Amino acid sequence: MNTKNFAMYGVFAALTAVAPSALANTTYASLIAVNTDGNVYVEELDTTVGSSSVLGPTTVSPGGVTTLVADMNNDGMSDVVCWNDSSVYVYFGQVSSSGSALFGAANELSSGSFYGTKANLIGDVNGDGYPDLVAWNPSTVYVELGNGTSDFGSPVEWSTDTFYGSVANTVNDINGDGYADLVAWNGSTTYVETSTGCAPVFPFTTCNGFNTSAQWLNQSFSGTEANLEPRYVPSCYDNTNNAEGLLAWNSSSVYTTDANSSNSGFVTPQELSSGAFYGTQANIVLDVNQDRIADLVAVNDSTVYVELGQCSDGNFSMSGSTEWVTDQAFYGSVGTFGGLTVR
Repeated sequence: MNTKNFAMYGVFAALTAVAPSALANTTYASLIAVNTDGNVYVEELDTTVGSSSVLGPTTVSPGGVTTLVADMNNDGMSDVVCWNDSSVYVYFGQVSSSGSALFGAANELSSGSFYGTKANLIGDVNGDGYPDLVAWNPSTVYVELGNGTSDFGSPVEWSTDTFYGSVANTVNDINGDGYADLVAWNGSTTYVETSTGCAPVFPFTTCNGFNTSAQWLNQSFSGTEANLEPRYVPSCYDNTNNAEGLLAWNSSSVYTTDANSSNSGFVTPQELSSGAFYGTQANIVLDVNQDRIADLVAVNDSTVYVELGQCSDGNFSMSGSTEWVTDQAFYGSVGTFGGLTVR
C-alpha cells in the first residue's frame, strides 16, 4: 500500500517545527487533558514503551463553544484555544520544568460574536504559516485570519454555499497548495471546497475565499470512532506537494485516503490497520517515538495503546498495537488532545 504517512494531531500542528528557544530542551509528544474545572494536565510520552511523565495542572477557562489544541504561533509548542460565542482566548505553550505551568496566561485574541453552528475549526486557510479560525454554518463559512500572537482579523465570509457534512466537517490542505480546504464528510460521499488562499473582497477577480464545492469521493468512507485530517510527513513517502489526507477510524479498522494525481478527487480508501484497536476516551494521530513517522494512539481510562507507523520501500503501514502506558488514569472531561510540549 503506497499510502502517505500521517502527522496531524489535534487540528493544526507541525511535527517538524521546533521553537528556537527550545533547541536546548527536550520536545515531547504529549497527551493534553482539559477538564471542566479548568485544570489542564500533560502526559509526556517517552519514546519507549512504559514510560511517561504527568505534569500540571495549568488552569484555563474552557470554551463555551469548543476547546481545541493547536500551535497557534508556530513556535513548535501546542497551545490551548478556548472558543466562546463572543470571545476566543489562547493560552500559549511555554518551555517548562517539571511541575511548572505548561501554558501561559489567557490572551483574548478575538472578541465579538463569532462561531459556527456546524463546526468551529482551526486551519491555515491563507497559507501564511499561522492558523486561522473557521466558523462553519449551514450556508456560510466565516474566517478570522491569525497572525501568531496578536488579535485575529475581523470575520470575513469565505463561502456562501449550502455546504456541510452529515458525519464530520474538517479543515485540511487536501490538494497540497498550502491552503487549508473545507471537507464535508457524509456517510457515502465526501465533498470539498478548496481554498483560493485569500478573502473574497471586491472586485472578486482572484480572491474568492473557498471555491464552489465538488464531490471528491463517491463511496462509503467515515469512522465510527474518529474522522481525522492528518498532515503527512515526507519521511516515508516522496510527498512533494505536501498534500494532506483523511483518516476514518473504526473499532476494528482504520482506513485512509488522499488526493489523486490530478488533485481532483480522493483515491480509493485503503485499510491501514485491522483488528480491534480504538480508545474509549480519544483516538489521536501523533509521532510517539519521534521517528518522523506518525503513529495511532488509542486513549482509554487508564491505558494508552499505540500502533507505530513504519516504512518499507516507500510504503507506509502500522505495527501491531502495544500498551504504551499502563494503569495510569489520564484523560480530560472536556477532551484529550495530542500535541507537542517542551521542557
